[in-house]
Amino acid sequence: MAADDRQDVAEALDDDKLDDKSGLDEDRELDYVAPDAPVASLDYGVTDREQAIDEPIEERAERWEPDPLVDALDREADERP
Repeated sequence: MAADDRQDVAEALDDDKLDDKSGLDEDRELDYVAPDAPVASLDYGVTDREQAIDEPIEERAERWEPDPLVDALDREADERP
């Protein structure tokens, strides 16, 4: 398949050229807009320097959130006779 053929196929699949959208998930929004704020761009490990060294445990502990499933399973196990 030549490069021109692949481009033609890709252009034929553009949303504005598709008549039947029945294959799409009906619950999904077709006009999704990405959030304005970048996600995880300020997290540790984004830069090369940060990737080369481990994240300080104090910083990791600040953003750590407990897993609610683990907590629920622990409570259930404690309640068993």
